[in-house]
Amino acid sequence: MFLPSLFLFLVGASLGSFICLAGYREKRRMSLWIPFSQCDYCGEKIKWYRMIPIVGYLFTRRKCPYCNM
Repeated sequence: MFLPSLFLFLVGASLGSFICLAGYREKRRMSLWIPFSQCDYCGEKIKWYRMIPIVGYLFTRRKCPYCNM
């Protein structure tokens, strides 16, 4: 019972994260794939491991590791 619930939670978090990204980029007429995710303030590319849903958010506390914005 626990593993199926955990799996559904992780899939839902991943899909929700992607839908949020797609909406953000669609508003700005950007491609979904290029350019890679970057900080809105300093323009530094965000590493792939910092974009893992929930874990990346908790790890970075929603701040850029380069400019702390």
